[in-house]
Amino acid sequence: MARRFALSLLLLFIALPAWAAPTWQSLPPQSQALLAPFAQEWASMPAHRRDRLAKLAEQYPTLPPAQQARLRARLGEWATLTPEQRAKARDNYRKWQNLTPAERERLVQARRSASAVASAPTPHRRGH
Repeated sequence: MARRFALSLLLLFIALPAWAAPTWQSLPPQSQALLAPFAQEWASMPAHRRDRLAKLAEQYPTLPPAQQARLRARLGEWATLTPEQRAKARDNYRKWQNLTPAERERLVQARRSASAVASAPTPHRRGH
């Protein structure tokens, strides 16, 4: 009897995140507007991602305008990625999280240097 109760309790805790994840209809209109790029895939999205996006949408009004604009742009960009591109982005993020602060800083500096070189004007040659 105790074993059956423990098993039932375990199954309940396993299923709880799926029940807790918000449905599209349960989101407030402001959240639906922000998360509109995900409307078509919302129902098929894993519960933990729906929950994370819903919490992000809740925090959105408290962000400064510049951060709100950045978040809107990023959500729009993310929604246009293919599943393969999203998987690669998640993998890259996990790799980034595992780097030491020194390794991160080195990569940031390398990216800035490469960006500066790429955007530098090319010299004009005369007589050619």
